[in-house]
Amino acid sequence: MSIALQCCALGLVPVAIASYRMIAHSGWSVWLLSPLLAFGFCYLMAFGVRPTLDEYFHIRLIPGASNPESYQFAHVLGMLGAWSFALFSMMLPDNAVATTSKKATSTKLMKSALAVALVLGLAHAFFAYQAGALTLSIAQNRLAYLNSLIGGGQVLLSRDASFVALGLGLVLAPSWRSTGLLGLATAIIIAIPNALVSSRSALTQLVFLVLMVAVVQSIRNQKLIKATWLAATLGVLTLVGLLLGYVRGVDEQAGGALQPVVFFSQTFDMAESLELSVSRIKEPHYGITWAEDMVYTYIPRAVFPSKPMVYGATRLQAEVYPELTPPGEVPIGTFPVGAWGEAYANFGPVGVLIALGALGLGVKALYRRALGMVPGPAWVQACAIILYSFSCANGLSYTRGIGQFLSGLIYLCALFGLVYAASWLGSSLVRSKA
Repeated sequence: MSIALQCCALGLVPVAIASYRMIAHSGWSVWLLSPLLAFGFCYLMAFGVRPTLDEYFHIRLIPGASNPESYQFAHVLGMLGAWSFALFSMMLPDNAVATTSKKATSTKLMKSALAVALVLGLAHAFFAYQAGALTLSIAQNRLAYLNSLIGGGQVLLSRDASFVALGLGLVLAPSWRSTGLLGLATAIIIAIPNALVSSRSALTQLVFLVLMVAVVQSIRNQKLIKATWLAATLGVLTLVGLLLGYVRGVDEQAGGALQPVVFFSQTFDMAESLELSVSRIKEPHYGITWAEDMVYTYIPRAVFPSKPMVYGATRLQAEVYPELTPPGEVPIGTFPVGAWGEAYANFGPVGVLIALGALGLGVKALYRRALGMVPGPAWVQACAIILYSFSCANGLSYTRGIGQFLSGLIYLCALFGLVYAASWLGSSLVRSKA
């Protein structure tokens, strides 16, 4: 057995133990949407499956850039990071899921939030149509949509805000039926443009939102949703994501009969990135790249013209993958160096243990708040559900990069505040007229 598979197997042991404890206390349904499953899957793909496929099909991003010492050290460090994630996660209790009060629902606020989501969804569809991204050619749509994002903050802002508003409306709904035609129309208006541009991340976020809301509603009704239904939905989601990658026009020939698995593994390059970080990062950044991501990412260039072209995650990419960044130019593509690589680049091996442990603790704390395991105001739980659905349910959100993950959380919190305020104002106006 290769060193990669040995380390991966050992790294999954504490994840399995933590998972067993969660299932015993909270049930299979809670575990299926938990950070433990999401993280364990990403770790298995990145540090077990992809390195093994590379031995046979040579799918490394930078061929010939490996050396035995860095390779072994990276996999041992990856294993220790997985241990840290699982052990810190177990610091929080896995208590039985309590019955969430139905006071967390509000029909009037729900309708107001769905109305806001509908308006924002129509705005996003209009911007996508203007960019020529709503045709019957998926590949053409994807290219046009990506080009529209350059200097087009209104495209992403309208999409993300519509997601948050839809999430708020669904979370506040006493039941699925209570959303009525307004909820159905809003969901269709939001989903169609994202399907036509084959946005896997957007569609994944929407599916996770629906699953989280379904679990929370089943808790409110004192009848936890069946794990088999959740497992089947997650399986279909994985297959749909793979299919969308193919219909974009991706030409990946390696792998023969295993081509779908090889293609799917391309996203999980965290082990290779950690290995190259170990061999190519000469001086630690001491958290500066994370600070750059959190400060610069969502500031429009129209507001801040001197905003750097390369910062945070892309600056690390230029150091770890100089072959993909011509001198004096911006990277030709986005290749995050992963949570392990970023942590190593900023604080060395100790940074990997601390950062992965903090992720394990923080993401689980957010998950517990989303499920109502921690008492608090209804709006706090609603915010937690939306944050977890859009930023944590898919483990790639934080295993592919910490700086961008943190900046995304800040951005979503700001959007939630604006959407909640607009929805509350709308419902207040309706009450005053009544």
